[in-house]
Amino acid sequence: TAIESLDSDNTVENIKYYLQQREWSKFIPSLRKKVDSNDVLKDIFDYLKKTIQEKNAGKDIDSVAITTPVCFSEIQKNRIVQAAKEIGFPIKTVISEPVAALFSVLDELEENKENIVMVLDFGGATLDLSLFSVKQNTEKRDISLLASSGMLYGGIDINNDISEKIFFEKYEELANYFDRNDVSEGVRRDFMHTVEKMKRSVSKKDIVEYKWRPEAFSIELALENPEFISMLKETGKNNVIKQEIDSLLAQSEKSRASVTHLAIIGGSAKVSFFRDFVLSYLADAKMIDFDEDDMYGVVSEGAVKYLHMLGESTFSFTNKIPYAIGVENERGEFVRMISKGARFGHRGRKVKVNSVNGKINVYQTFGESNRTYINEDETIIYMGFFDVEKVLANIKNCKAEFRINHSGDLQLDIYDGTEKVDTMDLKMR
Repeated sequence: TAIESLDSDNTVENIKYYLQQREWSKFIPSLRKKVDSNDVLKDIFDYLKKTIQEKNAGKDIDSVAITTPVCFSEIQKNRIVQAAKEIGFPIKTVISEPVAALFSVLDELEENKENIVMVLDFGGATLDLSLFSVKQNTEKRDISLLASSGMLYGGIDINNDISEKIFFEKYEELANYFDRNDVSEGVRRDFMHTVEKMKRSVSKKDIVEYKWRPEAFSIELALENPEFISMLKETGKNNVIKQEIDSLLAQSEKSRASVTHLAIIGGSAKVSFFRDFVLSYLADAKMIDFDEDDMYGVVSEGAVKYLHMLGESTFSFTNKIPYAIGVENERGEFVRMISKGARFGHRGRKVKVNSVNGKINVYQTFGESNRTYINEDETIIYMGFFDVEKVLANIKNCKAEFRINHSGDLQLDIYDGTEKVDTMDLKMR
């Protein structure tokens, strides 16, 4: 209610969408100045910090875990982390939301066997899926991230479809009202909030009715469950989730039958149409269920548990699906060696590589281009290096091939022309 009553001119919504835009800003009349995404993020983190300290008698925060959607790029992650650091948050780790959610359900998994766990996080703006292997007993817990997939698709998209494919077609006067050029941003936002509320209710009822009265306009709206389900089927919303599940399983070389546990979280996951589809598509998996009120706390609770477990000798976590891996060539350009989403066991192509002071530097990227310049640090970040000084001393025609071993580690094989050189299992630092 408080959000809906805010003046749209002095409000910023959906800030996550603007994190990708380098030049985004908005003039806020009440502040008499423009704000950019960093300003908004700092305001959010400042509010969080003060609220936490007030509830904890002014105590300092010891450590912070930031969680982000799988589909967030390095640009979005970096801007969030930098804003949090500027406010004084001691950032210890940045993990994806499905990873955090997994740590809140570890006690639900079986001991002394391999659990294959799929986490599906379907929220207001993103659809994230991750697949994990979890082996645990009373002495140790080994977790491997086998595959991840994410996209900008969620409740906002469903709301837009309800507006356009149900309400605008059913109520001609409503469509005509929004065709006018003088409808303010605040009115449009209020209408979408109304759609959101009706969508949440219609999954539990046969029909939801609401009288919407913006300014001088007034209309009785009705959303029926059958027409809502029919719209979801016609627009193929369940197929989007099916494709992401299939992609996830293909990355990890797993079958649907191999998934032992399933955790579904997120606001849009409450819609029974989606839950029923996922449960039927992964019929062999045991559902880890949550109360509706708990679904929003799963990620934060899991992130806190992850923080507590960091550094414990009884816990190991391996990411077996790295981002695109590459090196810098003689022109200072990024040369891709391993593509994003490659499965463990993958080998990259053999290419000539440069060494800098006896080191081969390695970078990771979220970009899709094969020739992206290194100095664009918002796209490419430095990962580490392989110390090859001794190996290179007697090599005339140095070539290298990257590979991801079955432990999920990035390794480097060196060749003198076509002959492989004994590198004594070089590991990246």
